[in-house]
Amino acid sequence: MDSNILWIEKYQPKSLDLLKYNIDIGKQLKELLEGDDFPHILFYGTSGAGKRTLAHCLLRELFGSRVDKMRGEIREFEKGKSSKVECTVISSSYHIEVTPSEAGNNDKIVVQKLIKEVAGSHIVMTENQKKFKVIIINEMDYLSKDAQAGLRRTMEKYMGNCRILMNCQCISKVIEPLKSRCLLVRVPAPSYEEVENVCKKIMTHESATVSKEKLREIALKSKRNMRRAIMMLQVIVVNEERASIQVPQYEAFTQEIATDIVREQTPKQLKDIREKFDELLVKLVPAREIFWILLVSLLAKVPKEIHFEIVAAAAIYDHRAQIGSKPIMHLEAFTARAMSIIKANK
Repeated sequence: MDSNILWIEKYQPKSLDLLKYNIDIGKQLKELLEGDDFPHILFYGTSGAGKRTLAHCLLRELFGSRVDKMRGEIREFEKGKSSKVECTVISSSYHIEVTPSEAGNNDKIVVQKLIKEVAGSHIVMTENQKKFKVIIINEMDYLSKDAQAGLRRTMEKYMGNCRILMNCQCISKVIEPLKSRCLLVRVPAPSYEEVENVCKKIMTHESATVSKEKLREIALKSKRNMRRAIMMLQVIVVNEERASIQVPQYEAFTQEIATDIVREQTPKQLKDIREKFDELLVKLVPAREIFWILLVSLLAKVPKEIHFEIVAAAAIYDHRAQIGSKPIMHLEAFTARAMSIIKANK
């Protein structure tokens, strides 16, 4: 067993036939490949459900193992005459993968320049090979509305030369004109049983043993995130079960904030919590992730009678955080509202 190789890469399925879950989706995608009219596809679902894995499996079905010869680089895109925008790009002779949201407000430039570049190039054709290149765009829900509108216009213009495989967690943040031009594929999170089964197969291949109790704990603490579950399993196996299964540090820190909210509802406590939110945001923890962990933790600690009010408040302030520019203001506003609800119920 080589502990230097990440198991999430080692055991990532290489084709649609090797999928361990979401098998029905794999079969439907295989049927798409048999047709002549291959569409743009938008995969949506929770983190760790397998959206990128499906996209990469599709690539291999389209172009074979040649697509595995990839290179990564930081590309520069011109923004006017005097400035440039940088973005990480992974590419092969048949595809390009990019996360335009890395460019912040300049994501529109990255999207349009890349598609024009890909559409203007040609690939060496082989028998039974598709006549287009593929662009994989990650985190579509983080793209600005301008970038999404620009992508919609560009993908229409270059439909003959390229296809786009997109993925996102929150499909409601993708504009309707873009969704209407794609095949929407919902990728559900694996069940707890499927998480355990995948872990068991990996253990068999690695000739490793982990107790049933540990496996169940991995499945529960991973929250049906297959990527996180496999990483947890590797840590446990490498440490011969001596290591405890821990949630990510930012998640435990956010859970502590929920405890602070329930324990004390005062202006001083609100000020202290704001500083903790600031610490999380500085470490690039997404506001949406903070909202979700905070909500789940609060619901586990407060009476059921106020669950509806807490959830409603979280929905309002989470939405405002997504369309606004300063998420800390909305996190603080939600905290103040939650404190008010909890205090009124005492």
